[in-house]
Amino acid sequence: MNDKKIKAAVIFEMMGRPPEHLKETMNKLIDTIGQEKGVNILKKKIHEVKKIENKDAQGNPLVKEGELFSTFSEIEIEAEGIMVLLLIAFKYLPAHMEVSYPERFEMDNIDINTIVNEILSKVHNYDTIAKGALMNNQALAN
Repeated sequence: MNDKKIKAAVIFEMMGRPPEHLKETMNKLIDTIGQEKGVNILKKKIHEVKKIENKDAQGNPLVKEGELFSTFSEIEIEAEGIMVLLLIAFKYLPAHMEVSYPERFEMDNIDINTIVNEILSKVHNYDTIAKGALMNNQALAN
């Protein structure tokens, strides 16, 4: 496996309430990522928590049960190889990830096979969950 270090900018988004909980949860998420083997957080910035102002065409609030808030963070990480970077992508589901270094990758076919099979495994798992939810929904409807 290519053991060249990879630098990437990663963005995480969160929505919920109360606002204090969002900030605390975002901090915990970034701390957890920083504890992953092969991951070094180089920079982090957590943006201010803001109230979501969702309204319909008539100006009525879309969320009637209480206020929702959102925040996002930008972190720069250094990952020890492509598999570590993919782990972050699959495990934490960032909103966006952009590799800044290296500019080019050279990979053996076994590396590509590992990556493709990891993606397929995740997709099959999500497919199973979605089909189960659909079956449960149909059972409840009947």
